[in-house]
Amino acid sequence: MLSGLPQGRRKLSADAPLEQLFGDAALCQGGEILVKALRARRLSNLKDFVSVPPWELRDWLLITEEEATELLSLAWAATAAPAISAWDLAADSEAVVRRGSEFF
Repeated sequence: MLSGLPQGRRKLSADAPLEQLFGDAALCQGGEILVKALRARRLSNLKDFVSVPPWELRDWLLITEEEATELLSLAWAATAAPAISAWDLAADSEAVVRRGSEFF
């Protein structure tokens, strides 16, 4: 059903409409039908969608629980903040301090 989140795809906000994730034909076959089915359940954005438990999504869409979990995982991955380590934060703050010292 899904081919996974393509590399380089930008992250979506939680308020993004469902079409931004599931309307992509390369990502999800039948995305329009999926969006219509979710809208019938009064889900309008990704924030609403990720709050649905997989077993409920399974019953609504008549799919396996594994497929429901895969859909939810895709939505969580699309809205997740990028992973950043303490090392990256320290390197960024040192760069800012070095640039700031140039002015003094």
